Parts: sequence; C-alpha cells; structure tokens
Amino acid sequence: MREALLKALAYYKYLGIPHVLQLGISVSASKSRDYLKELREDRKFTDRKINYTLNKTTEDQKTKVSTKRNYDLHYLTKKGVNFLIHHAQLNPNDIRYPKRPKQYITNDYHHRMASIAIHISFEQRIQQQNYTNRKALLYYRHNRNGRAKFNGATRLQISEQNYYTPDILLNYQRADQSEEVFCLEIYKGDRVNYASEQLKQLFRILDTTKKIEAKINSNAIPRILCVCENQSTIKGIKERLKPDPNFRVKHNDQLIFFNTEKNVLQNFDQGRENINGISIQLSQLKNIEL
Repeated sequence: MREALLKALAYYKYLGIPHVLQLGISVSASKSRDYLKELREDRKFTDRKINYTLNKTTEDQKTKVSTKRNYDLHYLTKKGVNFLIHHAQLNPNDIRYPKRPKQYITNDYHHRMASIAIHISFEQRIQQQNYTNRKALLYYRHNRNGRAKFNGATRLQISEQNYYTPDILLNYQRADQSEEVFCLEIYKGDRVNYASEQLKQLFRILDTTKKIEAKINSNAIPRILCVCENQSTIKGIKERLKPDPNFRVKHNDQLIFFNTEKNVLQNFDQGRENINGISIQLSQLKNIEL
C-alpha cells in the first residue's frame, strides 16, 4: 500500500487525498491521511504543500475573516526518491518530484487539483481501452531546456516574445497504430469571456501551425477538449465560438469538444460533445486531415 502510494507520487508528482481515493490506493480518506502522515513524519519520504481558502463574511456591518484549510498536495522528497530507486528499482528519469518545493501553494491550487484528477481519469480510461504509448504533459511540470526560469512542459513558443501554455497535452495510440492528441483547457467558475478568447487563440495555433504536434512529438491532428465546471459555461462559450469565422473550417465537429469536470472525472470518455452538441466517444473519433 505504501509503496503503491510512493510510486503514484513518482508518476503524478503531486497527489491530494481525493486523488489517492480516485486511484483506488486507499478505501477511505482517514486511511489515506494515516499513510501519508507516516510517510511524511516517520520515514521522511514525502512532504506537502499547504493551501488555505480565505472566507469573508459580513455580520452587523462587521467583516469577519476566517480561513479553511484545503487538501494538502503531497510529493516525494529526495529520500523518497532514493528509496524508490534502490528498493523498487525505478529509473531515476521516471520519477517526478519538485526540486525546490515551497510550503504553500496559492495561485493555482484548485486548477492544479482538477488537472491531476483529469490526468488520472485519462490514464484509467486508456488502460481500460488497452491503448498504448500514452503520454501526458502538464502545465505545472518544469521543462527547463537550459532555462533558469520556470518553463511549463506544455508551453508553445509562438514568437520570440509570445507563448501559449495549454493546461494538458495528451497522446495515445490505438490498437490499429493510429494516434490521438488532445489539448485540454480547464476552466474553473463561470469564465465565459476569458475561456472563449483563449480557445480562439488555441484554435488558431492548431489551425495554422504544427506547434502542438511538435511539442508532444506526434503527427496526429490535435483535438481540443474544453472542460468546465457546469453546462451553462459550456453553452456560453459555444454561443461565442460558433459565429466566429475561424471555427468554420472543415471537420470543426471533430476538432473541438466540451465536457463538464464531473463527467470527465467519472469517465474520461463520458459526456463529451462537439461544437454542434453531438456526443462523441474516443472510439468514435475519425482520422482527419486539415
């Protein structure tokens, strides 16, 4: 159980208790908490990032501020990495862990929690379908390439000064050797205008460049998957995208898809619909050429 948890941390880099339950490593939050506490405090194999939500309430014209501690994000320490190398025979190049960890995570906590959960859902679905050669790049993973500053693994360099960083890039191979590439964007809250403008930019990149294919080393035409918290946000985004002439291209019904976060976490292949509102599963996708 503990070694399985360490291996999962090595693969996903960060995990919260909801992710441990999603992976089926533990059957309850309390047991997960106990395992993580032992690995952190007794063995020093792991550590954690902490996040708080600030709540403001007004009563009798007085503002009260309170904090709520969210799920911690756990990760391997150097000691945990060495244990996996020497006792579980893992290749050091296959182990992910933060080299300069900070105690607190603030700006992207909820977004990162969702990204990890969606990545897990993708991996589970790929295993169920017996697809192979899967690859996942996530925005919060560091791809240094000789740079001192943080360079997200999904970053697409558009020009010398401009870049675009998708949340997740996914790639896998079917039994017939055909490949699929997905470019995921995850939107928390009701951010219709922001999401619409961002998706327009991403679609232009997909339509006019090979940046996504080069980043994930595949010749397959990428497909965009927009994941939102609720259907009303999806509806609002579609209403803004459909009249845009940039989306009136051949195979647009096979290029951009929408789904709720709840659906994706239950089953990566469940509830996905294209820009025309038609539900399409992974197995129904057709090979396309632009």
